[in-house]
This record gives sequence, structure tokens and C-alpha cells, in this order.
Amino acid sequence: MQTTDSTIKRVRRAVMAAALLLIILLWCLSMAGAFLGAQKARLFFNSIPLIIYWWALSSLIILGLLIFSRLTSKPALLLIHAGCILVLLGAMWSSQTGHQLQKKYLDIDKIPEGYLFLYEGRDENCVVSDQLVELGKLPFYLRLNDFRIDYYWADGLLRIETKNGEKWEIPDQVGQGLDLPDDLPRLKIVRRFRNFRIDLQQEPVVAYDDPQAMLGYNPALEIELEGPDGRREIGYVFAQQAGHTFPTDKFTAVYDVPTHPLRDIRDYYSDLTVFDGDQILARRIIEVNHPLHYGGYHFYQSNYDNRQGQYTVLSVTSDTGLTMVYVGYFLLCLGVFWQLWLRHILTYFKKSRFAVLGEAENLDARCRTSKSMDQ
Repeated sequence: MQTTDSTIKRVRRAVMAAALLLIILLWCLSMAGAFLGAQKARLFFNSIPLIIYWWALSSLIILGLLIFSRLTSKPALLLIHAGCILVLLGAMWSSQTGHQLQKKYLDIDKIPEGYLFLYEGRDENCVVSDQLVELGKLPFYLRLNDFRIDYYWADGLLRIETKNGEKWEIPDQVGQGLDLPDDLPRLKIVRRFRNFRIDLQQEPVVAYDDPQAMLGYNPALEIELEGPDGRREIGYVFAQQAGHTFPTDKFTAVYDVPTHPLRDIRDYYSDLTVFDGDQILARRIIEVNHPLHYGGYHFYQSNYDNRQGQYTVLSVTSDTGLTMVYVGYFLLCLGVFWQLWLRHILTYFKKSRFAVLGEAENLDARCRTSKSMDQ
């Protein structure tokens, strides 16, 4: 019996030491991977030595659950370790090696990751690598209906000058107003256009902001003028014109914007349709951090044609193993919350309940004693 207990203790110590060593090694590998870059880090963490490492770490955690009874008797510790196991198994299942094993033994043929080049109005299902090598074809097609770019807009100024040489300027922000002196009207900026257009086919004529800024820039402001008599009128000031004289003919407005009014790119938008043959399966406008999920794949906005804006580049990622990883992280977070906070909260309420019950029992005992003494 003593020999058996001694052997179990040695095994436990060996498992603890090996797990600690692998966790320290994981920390070192994560530090090294941060300096390799995305592509090299992906190859590194999917290499044969690292695959052996992931299996060894997962096996040690599972072995720990089997030989340490405290890990299964404490809900918090069980959730933490089970979450770690699911995260590791889900990550391995979603790796390139995991996809190869699925194709070989389960006849599940999915592309782990790649890129999809979509031209406006064309249909495509061919996924390529970053070296433009074909990786495979999707079981459905994607069509790019429209692609546009949203920019950060540089601030400008609206400059006002009267015939007497008086000058004012206000930022070109919607809602900004200016009270002109004497009998001049009150001025207010109602709308700001990045690319001013007019639809002459509608009655009355409609002014609008054309989102296709790549076709040309025509910055403009819509100005509301309110005269001393309360009468209002609308006028437009264009940045590409020297100045605009309003019907009152008492002042001139100039819209001054930077030479390049569009700053850095803020976002990309791709209007996508997913279909098979003539049947439309899904449609969605995607942008950075707002992907399309369909058919077992996530489609992320990755790049675009920075010359003519005719195509977009989507990053294609298989969702295999992702659910397992999400469940693992949920269990891990729940176990940590339970271990650090919930168990202490439950212990506090349990002690408070026992204290209240104890006081009630003491009070009842004192009442019975007092009653017997009176008798």
C-alpha cells in the first residue's frame, strides 16, 4: 500500500513539473512568435515539433484531471482545466494539419485559409495563397456588387467677407452658425458634402453626396440664411470656386478646404452576394471587423485595389474548431470567475445564513429558559 501511494505521489510530482515546464515553454514560444511576423509565426506554430508540443500539453492537462481528484471535485478548477483542453483541441482541429487529417480520415475537404480576389460584377470561388497559388474552390460563388472606400475628412473653414472688408471664419461643421452685423442675415451650415452632386431628373432638384469619391472630389457646403425679417433661403458654397456671392450681394462666402481633403482611409465596404447557380443564398455589406460568415467560412475585408478601386481582397478562414475554442474560453472565464469571486460570495452568504440561524436558535433557547423559570 505504501509503495502504491509513493508511486502515485511521484507520478503527480512528475506531471506537475512537466506541466510547469511546458507552460514556461509556452510563454517563451509566445514571446518568440511575436517577433517573427504573422506568416512566419503561423508556419512556426504549425510545425511538427510544435504539433508534438500541443499534444503533450493537452495530454498533461487531461492526465492531471485523472490523477488529481481535487481538480474534479472543485467546480472552478474543473471548468478552468476543461476550458484549456477545449481551447487547445479546437486550435489543433482548426490548424492546417487538422484540416489534412479531416480530409484524409473523415472526407471533409475544407480550405484552412487563403484569399479571394473579387472584381466588381464578376463571380469568383477560387481561393489562393498570399503567393497567388490556387488552394481550392469554394462550393459556392461570391459576387462583388459594389466596393467603396470611406476616408477621414480633413476640416476646412467657411470664410465670410463683406464689401466693407469685414471678415469672419467658422469651422465647416454642420450646425455652426454666424450672426452677421447690421442688416445682414444669420448664417448656418446645414450640410457638408464631400462630393457634391445634383439629380436634375427629380422635381424639385435634389442635392446629394455621391459616395463614389474616387470619381472626383467636389466639396461643398449647404448654407441657410435667415434674414432680419425671418425669411430663410438656401445657398451652396463650393470649394472649387473662387467665392459665392449671395442674392443680397452684401457679402461673399468662400469654402476653404485643404488641397487633399481626404485623409487616411477609415474603412472599406464590399457589397457581396453569395449564390449557387441562379439562386441567391445570402447578401451582405462587409467591412473591417464585420465579416461575412457563410458555408463554414468567415470572409474578412483584407485589402483592395489602391489604384483604380476595381477589386477587393477578402481573407477566407475556415470556421472548423472555432465553436470548440469559444466554448473553451467561456468555460475558462467562468472557472476563473468562480475561483476568484463566486466561491467567496457563496461562502459569505452561507456563513451569514448560519449566523442568522444560530442567533434564532439562541433566541429560542433563551425564551424557553425564561418561560420555565417563570413557571
